[in-house]
Amino acid sequence: MAKVTELVAALAAPIAEQNGCTLWDVEYVREAGQWFLRVYIDKPEGISINDCEAVSRPLSDALDEADPIEGSYVLEVSSAGDIAQEAAAVRDVILCKMGQLRLACDEAETLTPKKYWPFPTYGDLLFGVR
Repeated sequence: MAKVTELVAALAAPIAEQNGCTLWDVEYVREAGQWFLRVYIDKPEGISINDCEAVSRPLSDALDEADPIEGSYVLEVSSAGDIAQEAAAVRDVILCKMGQLRLACDEAETLTPKKYWPFPTYGDLLFGVR
C-alpha cells in the first residue's frame, strides 16, 4: 500500500503544474495532537499567496474525492522557499552554534580529570568499542 504522502503527491503534482508551479514536497505529520498535510510548491519567480490558493482549492476537492486519509487533518499549501529558509537557518545559525558548543566541550574535556568526566571522550568514541 502506498504511503499517504505518495498518494497526495500523485494528486498534487498535476494540479500544481496546471497552475504553473512544481510540487516540491509533501509532509503528513502530527503536531500538538492534530494531523497536518503540508504541500510545498515552487516556481522560478517565487510563490505568492494566490498561487497557494490556486493549488489549495482544487487539491482540497481532489482529496475529498479520492479520500486517501482517514480522519481529519489540516491542509496547508505553502512555498518551498520556507524549506530553503529553514535549511539556510540550520546552516548559518545552528551549525555555527554547534561548532561553538563543541569547542567549549573540547576545552572542558581537557580541563576535567578523566575520573570526573561523565561522558565518553572523542578517543573513546573513535577507538573504543564496548
